[in-house]
Amino acid sequence: PTLALVVEREKERQAFAPEDYWVIDAKSKPQGADEEDSFGVTHATARFKEESAAKAVMDHIKDATQAEVVSIEKKRRRSNPPAPFNTTSLMAAASSIGIRPSRCMRIAESLYMAGLTSYPRVDNTVYPEGLDFAGVLKTLAKVPSLREQAEKLLSSGAFHPTRGKQQDTDHPPIYPTGAADQDKLRPEEWKLYNLIARRFMATLSDAAVIEAGMKRLTIMGFSYCVSAFMDNAIAGCRGLGKSLVPMI
Repeated sequence: PTLALVVEREKERQAFAPEDYWVIDAKSKPQGADEEDSFGVTHATARFKEESAAKAVMDHIKDATQAEVVSIEKKRRRSNPPAPFNTTSLMAAASSIGIRPSRCMRIAESLYMAGLTSYPRVDNTVYPEGLDFAGVLKTLAKVPSLREQAEKLLSSGAFHPTRGKQQDTDHPPIYPTGAADQDKLRPEEWKLYNLIARRFMATLSDAAVIEAGMKRLTIMGFSYCVSAFMDNAIAGCRGLGKSLVPMI
């Protein structure tokens, strides 16, 4: 499955035909707010195909100093926590953050030999009943960047891990077994360890409730959009922690 994914992406890359386009962005902030509260807004026409059309809009609004909020839309959606990592899903996730499958397995084996993660060549996606979830979280709490999420899960008391579709008893899914020191690992090693640790915590987390919001503004008669997101779950619940923009 991983090889097919790599081949498909390579075909997409080779078939891609670049096109020139123009984007009009603006910078704004609430009236009376400090510069640190500023935010970006994008013209409702996300990409202009013709330079002349983009230039005409720019010429019209270049001296604008005010924008008017004309509507606010909010939507919520539920994002279920992911299944535990097996070899295939680990390689796919690592590929999304720039680590090739072959490189991923070499790093995973190195982390395993260092006592930081479990055995990496597995098909299983169901944790065994005897796995000490609290013990693993206490270990992760020793890692500064993971402490907050780990302690939050520990305080919940009960653990209800997710289950994947593949189950066997040879080896557990891939999970962290030691507290890594970022300063002692190579960048790619830390990146993969962090990915495995956050996936483990995500499998013990509640579903994320994600609120997406959009504000529509007008600047001298032209429509602009501002998108923002809030998430009430730990970053790991959605796999990799992503920066979130506060609602404005």
